[in-house]
Amino acid sequence: NPTKLGYTFAGWSLNNDTPSTTRTIKTGTTGNLTFVATYTPNNNTPYKVEHYKMNLDGNYPKTPSEVDNLTGTTNTKVTPNVKTYEGFTAPETITQETIKGDGTTEVVINYTRNSYEVSYEYDKEYNGASTLPSAQTVKYEDTITVAADATLAGYTFNGWVTVPEKMPANDVTLTGSFTANTDTSYTVKHYIEKLDGSYEL
Repeated sequence: NPTKLGYTFAGWSLNNDTPSTTRTIKTGTTGNLTFVATYTPNNNTPYKVEHYKMNLDGNYPKTPSEVDNLTGTTNTKVTPNVKTYEGFTAPETITQETIKGDGTTEVVINYTRNSYEVSYEYDKEYNGASTLPSAQTVKYEDTITVAADATLAGYTFNGWVTVPEKMPANDVTLTGSFTANTDTSYTVKHYIEKLDGSYEL
């Protein structure tokens, strides 16, 4: 019996009749006979699904983050399910791949790295404080570059809080506050009343 990767030999057929692994040729048969090998596709042919998560530089790594070893029917198309990864978005459509009989089929799924917003606010209203920094967009797990310190005459800026070590999978608001200085200079002027009722220093 012949063999074919990913298939099971079903038998020999003659003129598209029911295949059989043994055939009997009746005595007295004349002329040429052509028997066709018939196969049934296996339903346990292996294939792989490789999941790749985008790097911070926008490229994809050479090694997948996760590999699913699956089986299916030879010569059928498969559309595997996507996974859910925090901070990443799965593709809306996946190219269907046909399961090869030799088990070498690989389906690649690329996940896009999300970006989130970093905004700024003060813990309360401060008259005269510098304008709040513009919001910025940061990729998931990237380092947040914090804006410069805010300023307010007569006050010391306490910094922006709370700054995550890496960008989380959500928008972030950094809050700033001020502490009133205790060494702010001021002047006291003493005026003496003159005989005409006016004052002079």
